[in-house]
Amino acid sequence: MSDDADRQTHWTVDEMDSDQPSLALVEAVAQAKGIDSLALAPLGDCFDTEALDEVLQSPPGLVEVTVNCQGFRATVSSGGSIELRPLDSGRAGSADE
Repeated sequence: MSDDADRQTHWTVDEMDSDQPSLALVEAVAQAKGIDSLALAPLGDCFDTEALDEVLQSPPGLVEVTVNCQGFRATVSSGGSIELRPLDSGRAGSADE
């Protein structure tokens, strides 16, 4: 995961480590927050994780899905990338978002 500024305001995963985009998103959010993925509130509380996986794994063409969850706006691409941006830099670490 890389950030494009000295203070982390934007994170990018260039290639997902998982065959399931929803699991890769969990790992990316946990890493951006600096916590274990098991400490996160379930992402299924924010959006339908099965639908995310199905849409992003269905060819043809490049598909991007953007969701707001866990204090981030996350854009997940069927090409294998994830981009995270804090919704509100003062609240990005809150576990209940």
